Amino acid sequence: MVDDNSNFITSYAQLSSDAFDNGEKFDIIDTGLKYQGFDTFYNPYQNCVNNNFLEPLNTYLENTECGKKIYAEMSTNYWKSLMINGKIYGIDGSLSCLKEDLGYELNADLVDKNSIDLDDFLGKYDTSLQKVIDLCKSRGWKFTAGMHGFMQLYSNYDFITDNICIDDNGHAVNIYETDYAKNLFNTISDGFTNDVIVNPVNDNINDIDTYFGSINSTLCGGYTNNKFKTSQEYGLQTSYASTESYTIYPQYSNKIYTSSKALGICALSDNKYLAFDAICEVMTNKELNDLLCFGTDYDIINGCIKPYGYYNTMGVENRLIRYPFYGVNDPNSNEKYHEAITDFKLSKSVGFCFDTTNVSDKILAVDKVLKTIDSDFPSKEYKTGKEYLDKLNDDLNSAGLQDILDEVNRQLEEYNETHNTDN
Repeated sequence: MVDDNSNFITSYAQLSSDAFDNGEKFDIIDTGLKYQGFDTFYNPYQNCVNNNFLEPLNTYLENTECGKKIYAEMSTNYWKSLMINGKIYGIDGSLSCLKEDLGYELNADLVDKNSIDLDDFLGKYDTSLQKVIDLCKSRGWKFTAGMHGFMQLYSNYDFITDNICIDDNGHAVNIYETDYAKNLFNTISDGFTNDVIVNPVNDNINDIDTYFGSINSTLCGGYTNNKFKTSQEYGLQTSYASTESYTIYPQYSNKIYTSSKALGICALSDNKYLAFDAICEVMTNKELNDLLCFGTDYDIINGCIKPYGYYNTMGVENRLIRYPFYGVNDPNSNEKYHEAITDFKLSKSVGFCFDTTNVSDKILAVDKVLKTIDSDFPSKEYKTGKEYLDKLNDDLNSAGLQDILDEVNRQLEEYNETHNTDN
């Protein structure tokens, strides 16, 4: 996927497509991720289904012992998040049906010494971040804020694309044109002007003693990891030092969304039942799941794993059974993830699959604009967040965003006419 200088030259989806075109009969597929600037889809799982890469699993789930076992271990809403036109095409142990929550990683030493109440930062991000800025301004502290190109982290709207969400009236809108985004960006800009907010793309913080915290994100973090105190090596870091930190999530979503990735059977496989049995074994056998995710070089500390060698949890992990990470995850996160997929309600957008065929060229152009956000904002070039958003939205519209919005709304209207959206 990369050249000799580690620059991306293609995407995982394109390589998968090439393999299918060549008739390669591999057995198991990880649907992978979207690569901005290369892929014109938004949901890798749906893309694999649309391209007929994956074998439907309904028959296997209903008629095999291993299928019945894993189906019973997951909630009804979990399976609905993987359902496309009545069929299930994969099993997702990464739990991408849950939302990635945006949070703060706060310097535990400063929090403890100054008796700061973490609950003070709960609430909507624009008001919560203002409280962080006011505190830092009064104490002479710094805070890094980024990831503004991923507004789905900053709000609990249902998102169809990286910047298109469904508003309270059921219409697809550009999140960067909402009053919420304007308030948030003005707050960040004010913090930057007052020498509190630091853009981590363009600047570094060296003094750990005045570094109050940074933006981070964790899958379902507000439910599974709120107020967790990390170890020093995984805590807040500067170029020269690190410290223990508290992870605090001002707000979190309690919804289940359409899954964006999964592990499934290759439609070309000659060993479909063996492949399904292997997937089920990996997803239900804790010892095997830990082995594939972490290898054999690790320590278990207080019910959490501290790996030392190379490890990679992508594709085969099952967050419901694998060890939580030591120093990063709550030791009870397995149970909390299970509670989340059991108790959370379905998002109204579950099952909707945005077909990007008619606007694929516009998607690449819009992605190119979105990639510039974190490097361009905040900066001295823009006096206010509104000034930056005006330019950003002009650039997005010039790239063809309105055509994408029109297409999303057209497809949403057709979808809602034939599906019951009351979940």
